[in-house]
Amino acid sequence: MIDRPFWRQRIEDAWRDVPIAWLCGMRRCGKTTPARSFGPERVTFVNCDLPSAEDMVRDPQVFFCNCATPIVVFDEVHQLRDPARVLKVGAAPEDPRHGLLHGGGDEEVPGCPHRPEA
Repeated sequence: MIDRPFWRQRIEDAWRDVPIAWLCGMRRCGKTTPARSFGPERVTFVNCDLPSAEDMVRDPQVFFCNCATPIVVFDEVHQLRDPARVLKVGAAPEDPRHGLLHGGGDEEVPGCPHRPEA
């Protein structure tokens, strides 16, 4: 794995302002590397391409209560049926988690505002 300290720091900086950061880019451009670079002791990695991911987050409150790490990475979060609901629960101030979402640049998360290109 190639260390990407610049991107890791940018993500950490974003978390100072907001609980959830979105890392987007073209397919296979290296989004997973900085996501995994926080280490397994700090990160729960959820591959939303897998059918089991939907089962894992069926009850978001239970999922986050049972999550032992401070960071949850949702890879390809747009694949979930209701990603906005999962993210809302994960960002709740009672049990704050840092979320990192990543997917290609063209996906939109249903229920989340999409920022138009500048």
